[in-house]
Amino acid sequence: METVQKRIQCYLSCSWYFDQAYEELAKMLEKSNEFTFDFHTVQAHIARSPSYQGRLRYERIKDKMETCDALLLLGGVYTHYHDWISKEIMACKSEGDKPLIVVLKDHNLHISPVVKRYADRCVPWNAEELFKAFHDLI
Repeated sequence: METVQKRIQCYLSCSWYFDQAYEELAKMLEKSNEFTFDFHTVQAHIARSPSYQGRLRYERIKDKMETCDALLLLGGVYTHYHDWISKEIMACKSEGDKPLIVVLKDHNLHISPVVKRYADRCVPWNAEELFKAFHDLI
């Protein structure tokens, strides 16, 4: 009997733009037998653009996140993206109370107090831990 995989719609924070983190995450999530994943994000050039600030930035994020089941944030402190990540968290929590899952690629990373406050789960860079978080929270 064929197992039906649950489809998860993930909003990926702009924090995944660093290094090869996005590609590495996608490869890790492909290993799941229980879930399939669709990723939603705002393109890197928009995340970095000074044209998208304030309410416009928030609305852009909120629109992309609307159909998502969870927000995935790469653990760390990203000073250049502080405003953007704050708006991602605001859209995640105030617009739909979606789970915020923080993935810690390096256990020595610092996490901002705002991220700690709103995270539903912090998981190490481990496929099974991440799949468990999805199973428990979605």
